[in-house]
Amino acid sequence: MINGTPVLGVLDTGSQVTIMTEDCFLETFRGIKLEQLKWLSINAANNLQIPYNGYFEADVQLGGIEIPGRGMLVVKVRREIPMLIGMNILENLDQDTFVNQFCLKAPPTSSQVVEGLVRIPRTAAVVVPAQSCKVVVASCPRQHSDVEVMAVEQLPKGILVGPTLTKIHDGQIILPVINVTKDDIYLIPRMPLAKLQCVASIADDRVSYESINVTIKIPKCAFFQREVKYLGHCVTKSGVKANPGKIEVVRDWPAPKSLKEVRSFLGLCSFYRRFVPGFSKIAGPLHELVSHCMNDVKAKRTSVFPWGIKHQQAFEILKKAICTQPVLAYPDFLLPFELEIDASFQDWEPF
Repeated sequence: MINGTPVLGVLDTGSQVTIMTEDCFLETFRGIKLEQLKWLSINAANNLQIPYNGYFEADVQLGGIEIPGRGMLVVKVRREIPMLIGMNILENLDQDTFVNQFCLKAPPTSSQVVEGLVRIPRTAAVVVPAQSCKVVVASCPRQHSDVEVMAVEQLPKGILVGPTLTKIHDGQIILPVINVTKDDIYLIPRMPLAKLQCVASIADDRVSYESINVTIKIPKCAFFQREVKYLGHCVTKSGVKANPGKIEVVRDWPAPKSLKEVRSFLGLCSFYRRFVPGFSKIAGPLHELVSHCMNDVKAKRTSVFPWGIKHQQAFEILKKAICTQPVLAYPDFLLPFELEIDASFQDWEPF
């Protein structure tokens, strides 16, 4: 809810600000005057500048929580989804709030889980251009409910399908598909992309916990905390930082001696890449090593694991960068800052 008006949006923890399309703003909030931010430059991951009209502040209601005075940028981009909800809303900018942790417990009879597959339509193949994200309209079971989408295990090399929450409409689902390779990839008709789980018995998103018999498990809840550890992160009123317990694993990680160990190390470090400026550049030699070894495996060539000086340097720099434990502070719109988001000019849907 934005100023009491329902607006469809996508949650994106990779974006530090909230973005609304120009069409949505003109249709719903035309009476609000936009403030100008001439000092702010928004650059996408491909370094292209994203044009915007200005910003406005509004009261937000998300998940039953009232968040007053959140800034929203109005961008000149046409999208089916009118709003991208960034961290300035998700992490709540109020510097005086405490952090709470809840454990909700629902009886097994309160919902019905229906599983199915999301597939490429049978009409024609879909081409995903090199190093880009393409939104695919895929087919799936005709369930009229919210669904959780997870990628299948056997996807073509270089194709990524991120986990997401979305809705099914007439047996179709909108699914972002990413190609990280340097070549176009063709997805054949009826090819499975993801698996889904549907909560079919709860049709109204506005129902209360009490009406659907959901209870809070008090022993697992924490109220008025200065810090909460959640999914490998520590959330405080000042910002978000990596969990120190997880950081110790990186600090004590020995130099890899095989392809499997390099991939394991990169997988753990990638989870905290948002805390490391220039992560891709630092980890570049390690990714090149993985690519080289994978080519040898495909060609069935036997070779010595080529761990060299540049790989050791990248390994040590990456460990040191992650172990410094920086805190990602919440943005303050009263101060100038340069924003970089993980999206392209053509498609700013979250990866």
